[in-house]
Amino acid sequence: MSSTSVNPNQLDAIEAVDGPVLIIAGPGSGKTFTLVERIVHLIIEKKIAPESLLVVTFTDKAARELTTRISNRLSELEISFNLNEMYLGTFHIKSAAVRATEGRGRAAP
Repeated sequence: MSSTSVNPNQLDAIEAVDGPVLIIAGPGSGKTFTLVERIVHLIIEKKIAPESLLVVTFTDKAARELTTRISNRLSELEISFNLNEMYLGTFHIKSAAVRATEGRGRAAP
């Protein structure tokens, strides 16, 4: 885990492995840090394949920030993999991709 101090609520979220985790907190509270550390924990400690993770945010900016931070964190740990294999993006983009993959997507008129 990163050298940044982790509070008990963050640690609970980072180490949660049974099902999805929803993190709701104010600005500057460490949400992105917590998500990044959770993803790293799942990949390293729980041996979860990155391509089996679904990480969604509300904004493109948040998705880009998460991508950068995850990439940097894994690079710090000398772990390499293609971030494009992970399902990481906004709710809108990822739900459209899932619908298209499952054959329920519709072509735009």
